[in-house]
Amino acid sequence: LPFDPQSLGFTALNERAIARFQNLPAMLAPKFVKLQLLRIDVLSRFDRIVWADAAFEMDSMFARRVASHFDEASVEMMLLEHPFREPPTVAAEIAASLHAQVRLAALKRHFTMQLSHYSESGFGDDLGLFWLALFAVRRTSRTEALLDAWWLEVRRWQYRDQISLPFALSGK
Repeated sequence: LPFDPQSLGFTALNERAIARFQNLPAMLAPKFVKLQLLRIDVLSRFDRIVWADAAFEMDSMFARRVASHFDEASVEMMLLEHPFREPPTVAAEIAASLHAQVRLAALKRHFTMQLSHYSESGFGDDLGLFWLALFAVRRTSRTEALLDAWWLEVRRWQYRDQISLPFALSGK
């Protein structure tokens, strides 16, 4: 799933809606790195990878604390619950997003279509919501498939990865 702004399909339609606020390919380039990090060749030698947003502050013990969660071979992904979204649902995140930023309010129609599609697909919106400024993955076929599904949802609908991860996790 290479990052090519010309191959974004449905997502490219959103660029007109948000062009005066933010350039869509410029938003999706870092999302590609974040969601396809297991497909990036220079990272292929790493079994476990931690994503931390640029604004995230880390102390000297950070890597050791994160690594301790991967002691068991069964741990494939580390996610943190969203710290302040109640209820912790995709619908609540969409509602909050629409009120928080003008550039996101411009995408209201796309958020509505996305949520409708999720509901029609049988997604129950009960998996919770995750804070995605920090997450970690172990290189497995299941995590690769999950990250591919997540990237597909971001490309299909809009660039807010937080909204599409629960759906990708549901396997719908």
